[in-house]
Amino acid sequence: MASGEKTSFGTAARKDGKGHGRRLHLQLRSIRGRLLFLLLVLALTPMVLTGFLSGYYGKRLLQESIGSNFQKVARAVVSSVDQALEQRRQAVVDMAVFPSVQDLAARGRPELLRGSDPMAGLGAASRETAWSEDPASREELSRMFRGLAERSPDLTSVILTDADGWVVAASSPPEALDRAGESWWFRARSGGCRRSYVDDLEFDAAIGDQVAAVTVPVCRDDEMIGVLRTKLSLGRILHIISALDLEDVSQVWIINSNGAMVAAVEEMKLTRVNRESAQPAADVVRSIVGSRNGYLESTMAGVPSVIGFASSTGAGQFRGLGWIVLVVEPASSAYSAISRFQLLLGLISAVMVVLVILVGLRSADALTAPIRRSTAMAQAVARGNLNSTLAYSGQEELDRLADGLNGMTANLRRMVGSIRRASRDVNTTSRSLADSTTRVLSGSRDQISRVDETTRLMQQTEVAREQVSGSLAAMVTATDECSDSIHEMDTNISEIVNSTESLAGLTDTTLASVEQMVVSIKQVDRSAENLKVLTATTTAAVAGMEGSIQRVDSAALRTSEATERAAELAQAGEDAVERTISGIGEIETAAGRTADAIRHLTGQVGKIGGILSIIKDVTEQTNLLALNASILAAQAGEHGGGFAVVAAEIKELAERTACSTKEIAALIGTVQAGAQQAGAAMGEGMRHVNDGVARSREAGEALRQILDSTNQSARMTQEIVDAVTEHAAQSRTTTTVIKRLNETVTRIAAVTQEQASGCAAILNASEQMREQTTLVRRAIQEQKQGSRRISESVGRVTHMAREIDRAGEEQRQLSRGVVDAMEQIGSLSQEHVSSLVEIHDGVRALTEGAEELRKQVSLFDDDQVPAGKSPGVDTAELLE
Repeated sequence: MASGEKTSFGTAARKDGKGHGRRLHLQLRSIRGRLLFLLLVLALTPMVLTGFLSGYYGKRLLQESIGSNFQKVARAVVSSVDQALEQRRQAVVDMAVFPSVQDLAARGRPELLRGSDPMAGLGAASRETAWSEDPASREELSRMFRGLAERSPDLTSVILTDADGWVVAASSPPEALDRAGESWWFRARSGGCRRSYVDDLEFDAAIGDQVAAVTVPVCRDDEMIGVLRTKLSLGRILHIISALDLEDVSQVWIINSNGAMVAAVEEMKLTRVNRESAQPAADVVRSIVGSRNGYLESTMAGVPSVIGFASSTGAGQFRGLGWIVLVVEPASSAYSAISRFQLLLGLISAVMVVLVILVGLRSADALTAPIRRSTAMAQAVARGNLNSTLAYSGQEELDRLADGLNGMTANLRRMVGSIRRASRDVNTTSRSLADSTTRVLSGSRDQISRVDETTRLMQQTEVAREQVSGSLAAMVTATDECSDSIHEMDTNISEIVNSTESLAGLTDTTLASVEQMVVSIKQVDRSAENLKVLTATTTAAVAGMEGSIQRVDSAALRTSEATERAAELAQAGEDAVERTISGIGEIETAAGRTADAIRHLTGQVGKIGGILSIIKDVTEQTNLLALNASILAAQAGEHGGGFAVVAAEIKELAERTACSTKEIAALIGTVQAGAQQAGAAMGEGMRHVNDGVARSREAGEALRQILDSTNQSARMTQEIVDAVTEHAAQSRTTTTVIKRLNETVTRIAAVTQEQASGCAAILNASEQMREQTTLVRRAIQEQKQGSRRISESVGRVTHMAREIDRAGEEQRQLSRGVVDAMEQIGSLSQEHVSSLVEIHDGVRALTEGAEELRKQVSLFDDDQVPAGKSPGVDTAELLE
């Protein structure tokens, strides 16, 4: 162990003792906190559960009570308004049978106001002129208007027409008579005398209120003589709400099916709301779509409220007008009793928390005092005092703790003695081990040096063997060349023998030929003159042929260049085909991976189908649960209204889940079909890819054949170029020779004379040549036999050289294996040395640590307890 890394064992023990004391102090605080938390949980859990359950169920009961009350009020308001509207409609029907109304409709408008087109209306100038010229009719209409207003104050507009559609009376001024519509008149005209019509609610900007139009035919003796149309003000009819007993209801709102307010009742006063100031309640309308009446919690005008509602379907002819009555109470005032109860419960909980904390602190102090004494003893033991003991407190659990601590101290004393003896043994053993590792380390290093020397020698042997192998290869090559040369020489000797035989025959015939030569020389002399003429003609022909040869040479050069370009293009095509084959191979691999992915996708989609069957089963169970909930709600009666709403929501959720499951099943079927089609398409694509690979390889083979043919053509073209070039040179040479021939022919005549005198000398030389030919024939036969023996010897040398080279190759492989093995041995030896160095360092550190341990163990006071002293130790002494 390095000196910079050593730590005093005694100092570490004291630090551990202090740290142990701090840990025990923190553990005491943790125990106290856990006790307090446990007491708080035990005391507050029942109270919190009681408060939560009482608040929750109390709020539910109060909500059901308030909602049921508001629902009844809303139904009462709807019933009252529907009855009032039906009464107003009946009043309009009764008005249509008044004699005065029938007389006015039967008499029609003054002739001055009639036109050729019913309901067309007249210009303002002619209408004013007509009314000013008929003051009696105007007075009669005024009295009629006042009578209609007195009979029905809720009517905002009255129009009476005759059987032809002309307006004969109206509650509006005469200037507005041309505003009468046409569709309502034709509908009443076509319906006959037995039907009346009520139009949908609409906003009348003239009076700033919602109105409903009532159209009634005016008949006499079952013959329609006119049409009476009135508009009823919904705001005036809603005044009856103020007369209803609404108990403690703070607000009643009347809204249409779009969520816009029509009227509101606050503190028993009706407030008519025009279109500009109406606050939309579209969220509430969406929440109650499909329900005739009920209650819910929602936000109205930004305030959380409890709302009871009832939808009006109208009575009689007013069915389908579609207004909604909302009875609204802010949630803060509706749940005020629950809020007060929850506040009281919170105060009681706070008092209980304080009481539990006080009791917990007292209990924690009673439990932790003996633990503090145990902590003091543990700190004394940590400081090295192994003679300390803990007195008993009289509590069973704490006395067990004291027994454990006292036993631990006694065991620790025995352990310190054992450690002291063991440290001495470890010190002795570690020193012996250090000496042994030193000797082993020295031997390992010697082994490494010897292994390195052996490896170096093997490497030198390998280099020498490589040189021998190279020499053997050169010798084999030389012997092969020598053998070839000997065979060639043997062939040449055979040819020489044949030539010698021929030469002997020629020598015999030469003598006869020389005699004929004399005769021929004379003929040559005569032919020389003729040859002069022929040489002149040949010279001209050769000159023309030389020009043709030059043109052929130029064409052959161009052909050679074209052939070289064709070879280059064929080589490029072959490279492109090779790249294409490689790319198609990659495509084939990618297609295979894609096919595997599609098959895996098909399997996963099948698993999703199994999950859908589970979702379907869950949906069926949810439907059964909703049915059971509906049955329980029906059995509970009015108290099961909220449960019925939950059951309806569960049923709707189950239906939506079933629909979604069917859609998902359809989509999965589509995905499965698409996956199967993709798999089939991928298989077809793989087949096409394989065909493409085969065809690309055929194309590559064809291009290689083309390339070979092109290269052969290039070689042949080059041979043609060389032949043409040689022909041109020969042509030029021929031209020169012919020129010289012309000169030579001149000298032939002179030479011919000299040949006659030389024939005698030739005869003598031929005799001598016959004798020399015989000698040469004998010598060549002997040389042929010697060359055959040399050839056989060279063959045997070549065979032996090849055997030696083969053995050298085997020796090279073996030597390489030996070199590799020696390198591995060297590497292992090096690792062995490194391990021995580490072991040596560890042994030295162990020796130093054992010595340090012996010194530090001596710091503990492990003497036995003095005689006459009890095993108990006063806690005050330990704390000191």
